[in-house]
Order: sequence, then structure tokens, then C-alpha cells
Amino acid sequence: MGGRRILCENEVANIVLASKAEAMDQAGLVGDFAVSLPQTLSVADTDLCALLGNALDNAMEAALQAEDKRITVRCRVDKGLFMLRVENAVAGEVRPDLVTTKADKSAHGFGLPGMREIAQRCGGSLETRAEGGRFELVACIPLSGG
Repeated sequence: MGGRRILCENEVANIVLASKAEAMDQAGLVGDFAVSLPQTLSVADTDLCALLGNALDNAMEAALQAEDKRITVRCRVDKGLFMLRVENAVAGEVRPDLVTTKADKSAHGFGLPGMREIAQRCGGSLETRAEGGRFELVACIPLSGG
């Protein structure tokens, strides 16, 4: 394998994103990444990992069951805000509460409620929208000292 993928300057975010990009490749999914994050962020590394990891895990799980295998990932810092947008296709109806459809719920990540809790605890928001066979997640978190 070639060198490690560099998707952004933030090392923690890059590790998560590069591993998910690799997983997408192996699963036959198309990852469309445009990420611009500085080396340092005021978001805690654990929160950053949880947000990115869960958002991409959810997107990969949905895209695997959909015809459209593309996952769009946009992440940047703009005007003192950390912004993450992940968009993917979904097969069938999206349950409004987005409760896990996995039989064994304990084997599932903490998903959207946990991600929303992180965003709110950091003074931000996490919105989700599903329409026209697409699902979009948008998280905005204000950065301190931005």
C-alpha cells in the first residue's frame, strides 16, 4: 500500500477519516472527501473522533444498502465554526427517529443521539434531513478562541 492518506492537517481527524476512506474503498463505496481542518481544534479529540467516526459509519451502513454508493464528506472550519456535512443515499424509508435497525442494539455505536449530545455540549448543533432518497447530517460547533 502507498503512503498514508492525508485528507487534512488535523492529525486526529485525519486518522479517523483516512481509516474510514480505506473502509469505504474496501466496501466498494465511493468516498468524496473535501476536508480542510487546521492542525489544532478546540474540539476535544475524543469528541472529534466520535463525531467523525459515527457519522461515517452511519453513512457507510446506509450506502451499502442503497444503489448510489457515493458518500460526500465536507468538513472545514469557517468563521470560528467547525462544520461537518455528510451526505449519502438511503434505501427505502428512513425512520424519523433514526433508531438503529440492528438486531443487537448493544453492538451498535451510540449513533445520532450521542452525536447530537456532543454537538450540544460543545455549544453547537447537529441537524439531520432525509429527502429524495438522500440523507444529510450537518454538525456545527463553535470553536473557542477561533
